[in-house]
This record gives sequence, C-alpha cells and structure tokens, in this order.
Amino acid sequence: RHSIRCCDDNGRLLSNNPDVHCFPITIPEDDPVVSKFNRECMNFVRSTTDQETGCNPGNKPAEQLVVVSHWMDASFVYGSNQRLADTLREGIGGRLRVEFRDGRPWPPAAANKSAVCDQQTEEEPCYQFGDRRANQNPQLTVLQILFLREHNRIATVLSHVNSHWDDETLYQEARRILIAEFQHINYHEWLPIILGTDNMLKYGLLYKSKGYTNDYKENVDPSVINAHAHAAFRYFHSSIQGQFHLIGEDRNLLTAVRLSDYFNRPTIIEKGYNFDHLSRGLTTQSQEEVDPFFTSEVI
Repeated sequence: RHSIRCCDDNGRLLSNNPDVHCFPITIPEDDPVVSKFNRECMNFVRSTTDQETGCNPGNKPAEQLVVVSHWMDASFVYGSNQRLADTLREGIGGRLRVEFRDGRPWPPAAANKSAVCDQQTEEEPCYQFGDRRANQNPQLTVLQILFLREHNRIATVLSHVNSHWDDETLYQEARRILIAEFQHINYHEWLPIILGTDNMLKYGLLYKSKGYTNDYKENVDPSVINAHAHAAFRYFHSSIQGQFHLIGEDRNLLTAVRLSDYFNRPTIIEKGYNFDHLSRGLTTQSQEEVDPFFTSEVI
C-alpha cells in the first residue's frame, strides 16, 4: 500500500481522502520535532482487516491480515502461496528464476512494476520476490538477492552430488538448507545480541546442547501476534541509518547515499559494482542506536 496517499506532497491534509484506509496523523503547529518541516500531515494507512474479507463474523474485534507466512521459512525468497512459489521457480535443477545481465544473475522482473516500485524510467530494475516489499530499500533488496543466489548455489552443488535427483527434490532440499541457514542467523547470531543468550536459554529459545536437537512440538501455535507484527516489531526502525555506505574492496568508503532517494527504487544496485559495494556496506556500517528517535530519512 505504499502508493496510497492521505496527505499531499507538501504535507497538507487532503480535503477528500482518496482511500478508506487513510487515517492520517495531524501534526500540531508547535510540534517540537516535525513543525520545522512546515508539515501538518503525516501519511498513515490502515492495514487490511478480516472484516473487509468476510472472515470476521462481525461480533469480534477486527484483526489485521498478514499475507506472509507465520513460519520462519524464508517465505521472502519462496513466497507464501503455491501460485507465487511456482512463478519464482526455473523448473530445472531445483533453481529459482534469474535473469542474466553483464554475466551476473539478477531476480526476474516484477510482473506489475508500478504496483511495487516507483520507477522513473521503464529501464529501471524492479524485481519479483517472494515478498512484494523486497524493493522497498536497496539494503533490503541486496539481502533478498543474496538469499536467491545462495539457494541456486546450494541447488547446483546438490545436483552435482546427487545427479539422479529431479527438479522437485533439488528445489525442496535446497530450500530446506537455506531455511536452516536463515534460522541459524536469526537464533544464533542476531537474537542473542538483542535479547541476551542467558534470556534465550531461560525461555527456551536456544538449547544448551550442540548440533542436532529434536525439540519440535506440533501442538505449538506458530502464529505471530498482530500487536507484534504491526506495532511492536517496529521497535527496530530507530536503528535505521539515514544514509547507506558503499564500501570498496579495500574497505574504503566510496560514497554514502541518502535512503530517501531510493525508496522502492532498487535502480542503484545494478550500476557498476554497486551490488558488491552495498553488500560490504551492510557488513561494515554500524546501525543507529535503538532509542526513541529515528532518522528523518524515513519520515
């Protein structure tokens, strides 16, 4: 819904809201932070709820809909429904579809570019992923491409080891391994920094043993609570940097680019060696401190 506008380009309230989901935030003239920008309106769009889809009997509070899988299953790579998953597959060797330009594999073009990207020219890239939000900013898009290429790398290795495997087997086994990599990054490398290893052990998010564990419980509801998905998880938005670094091979800073210049415009990624420069930037640039403040680049 990034295309829905409840305020005009100058931050003024629209006399007639263009969409029923508009719920713009009014900014008082004496606001200590935003008033200096001379804006009276902040764009805010409500999420779709189960009342709009007929899934709510009408006597229960509305619940926001989530279109991606609740599971930590790398659905941002593979999609959250069968139809999308099928369109992302090459159908040969268990690989995902790619388009080669300048000898490098890139994600396929989005079927409806105007729905997911703010292109300034038709030639600008706009990609198809398992999650439509993946073109939102260049750093997110770089991560998407890395996981796509990693899946195809795994599938290729598996095809050499198991030449008798068909496309479906190679796809599912490569997918299984990539999901494991994704979960390992989250549970063993990222969450311990945020929550603390002791807390994760205390609440059963980590196990003390090394290697394999058989702790899957089929009676556990994996659903993500809406209060978390739509509000609490935005806690990390304050860690967003207003500029992202492009880093050279010798780890020198080549340039810094404003985030707001490339929202829903991944065009910078395929220029020269920017994909490599952006990837290095992700591994070297520090995040902002998690606090009550966030960069004006996301306003």
